[in-house]
Amino acid sequence: MFHLFSKRAAAVAAAALCLCMIAAGCGNKDTDTSSIGETSSIVQTTDSAGSEASSSESTSGKETSSKDTSSKASSKESSKAESAAASKAESAKAESSQAAEKANTKPAESTAPAEESKADSSSVKYHAGDTVAVYVKFGHIAMNGQPAKIGAYDYWLSYDASALEYVSSSEQTTSDLKMVNEKEAGMVKIAHIAALGFSDDYTGEKKPTYKVTFKVRKDTDDLGLSGQCPSLAAVSMDGKTTQVLVNNKGLKDTYSDFSVEIE
Repeated sequence: MFHLFSKRAAAVAAAALCLCMIAAGCGNKDTDTSSIGETSSIVQTTDSAGSEASSSESTSGKETSSKDTSSKASSKESSKAESAAASKAESAKAESSQAAEKANTKPAESTAPAEESKADSSSVKYHAGDTVAVYVKFGHIAMNGQPAKIGAYDYWLSYDASALEYVSSSEQTTSDLKMVNEKEAGMVKIAHIAALGFSDDYTGEKKPTYKVTFKVRKDTDDLGLSGQCPSLAAVSMDGKTTQVLVNNKGLKDTYSDFSVEIE
């Protein structure tokens, strides 16, 4: 604007100078007329330049306004996008919080376990305070295919010391010597000997030779009982010959067993 004003001021000053010169009588008429024409031409040129400058300024203003409008629109779109992203983040955070609350919610306690415990307690085979008898049995005693008597044997009875408590033991047939070692918790070792063989007949089905009594310590289905016969010797019916039937050198036990009864 200042540039345009300066051009217009110069043109007016030039025109005024010409008029002053004409009025003062400087120059001839032709020269004066030419000067007026030149002055008019300068004014027109100056106006044209001013118009072009004004047009340029107007166009520049429009472009600037258009850029500002575009920038504002872009800013609005960016703001909308940021708002939408923030909204999604808040929604995801709320869903995560709800999921965490559900996971931390504890179900209401039920009385069902107590009822199941009662049912289990009544269904177990052995109960605390029961007395059980373990019978050590032998049978099918023979020598060289002929019926024979038991001359001597060792029998080890293992049990769960947390389920059973040893009470007593007693032989179930006549013998010369009997020894029981119950000092080791969870084990009863029996040694049973008859020089001429036990008086009872053990040539047929297995039957008791010894009885071991226990007290049950807790409700359970498993007493942890197992039996092993590490040695067994037989005596002929006339008492003159003996034969080893079971040992730890390869002669396996097929003669002994045990049974459990609640008394």
